[in-house]
Amino acid sequence: MKNPRFKYINVAVLLVSIILSFCIVEIYVRWAGSYDIDGNFYFRNRQLKPYRLPIKSIDQDAEKILKNEGSFYLQYDPYTGWGIGKKIKASNGPYISNSLGIRSQNTEQEFSEKPHKLRIALFGDSFTHGDEVPYESTWAYLLEKNLNNAGLDVEVMNFGVCGYGFDQAYLRWLTKGIKFSPDIVVLGFVSIDVQRAVNIFRFLLTPRSNFPFSKPRYVLSGDDLKLVNSPAMSPKEVAKTLNSPDKSEILKYEYYYNADDYQDKFWRRSKFVSLFSFTLNDLMSKYESQAMPSEDYMGIDSEAAKLSLRIISEFGKSVKANKARFLIVTLPQPRDLRYFQKRSKLEYADILTALKQRHDVICAEERLLDVYKAKGVGSLFMERGHYTPPGHKIVADIVSQYLIKTYNIK
Repeated sequence: MKNPRFKYINVAVLLVSIILSFCIVEIYVRWAGSYDIDGNFYFRNRQLKPYRLPIKSIDQDAEKILKNEGSFYLQYDPYTGWGIGKKIKASNGPYISNSLGIRSQNTEQEFSEKPHKLRIALFGDSFTHGDEVPYESTWAYLLEKNLNNAGLDVEVMNFGVCGYGFDQAYLRWLTKGIKFSPDIVVLGFVSIDVQRAVNIFRFLLTPRSNFPFSKPRYVLSGDDLKLVNSPAMSPKEVAKTLNSPDKSEILKYEYYYNADDYQDKFWRRSKFVSLFSFTLNDLMSKYESQAMPSEDYMGIDSEAAKLSLRIISEFGKSVKANKARFLIVTLPQPRDLRYFQKRSKLEYADILTALKQRHDVICAEERLLDVYKAKGVGSLFMERGHYTPPGHKIVADIVSQYLIKTYNIK
């Protein structure tokens, strides 16, 4: 018969082994991770709870903007949150703006309010703006070139701005684009802009971006659209809001702010436990997404989808009221093409179907997917995920062919 003491010894050894293993893993996670200046802990670019609002980061950036006001490519705009500065040569990319605050070939390129030729105005985010490539490689420039080469007297104005949502694109049309009387208005549809419809503070949607601006946001109030955070907070006001989040009325409208994520609960003091929780939630999300689209924002009944469709609808109505044609072109990201390749459908298929029922829509996914399959992701996307020059050319060719065939423009 075995001595009972051996049983207790074995249990003790097991417990000691578990505790030692836990301590070793805890030490490793802490050693391999890093903190930012606000106290947020990252392990291999994964932000672990409890989160810390980026108060110091935003305050530092706000100070830089105040001290160098007018010299940054992106500048505070009370109507849209931020916009492009006038006559700026960006220090962080091959971007130049003219006196109107839109991306151009050079600072002297101008546009009259009453065009003498057919005018096309583009609105959207960084995929329309043409992040990571020179202006001569963007689909805006190539679209104009294609149409001019086809014998059409056309000019294209690029109102795209990095990081914009559909709401900001619509507001930019109302505050800047409308007075230039375009004949055709094109909205670039990027799936992440659906998420941005319910977002106010960029750093809550995209951690570590430390973006010092806020954006206006529409909310559905009955059958009406109500605009909140308008005029948009200045960077300095953003920093003040973060200092007292519980007192902020605006944070009530921020979809990506959950006060519980910032609570310093005792079990979150272990970085290993926080990492394990993050990994488990991530795996569960991936498992659930195999059965259905991302219900948080891509599901047709989600707040983000409903709001996006309503904003785009109002955008289209305004364009048509100004005797112009309204057109949407889909601009898929790398994750969209991967999803499309794997499942033979788009994650935003239901949203796209709803858009097609109300608007003219050009879909670039199939053409881009063919190239993606044949030549790989590097043939279409730059390091930060925006189109390469060949990717821009494909979009420009699709849009120009559609315009010539469908609108019979002259």
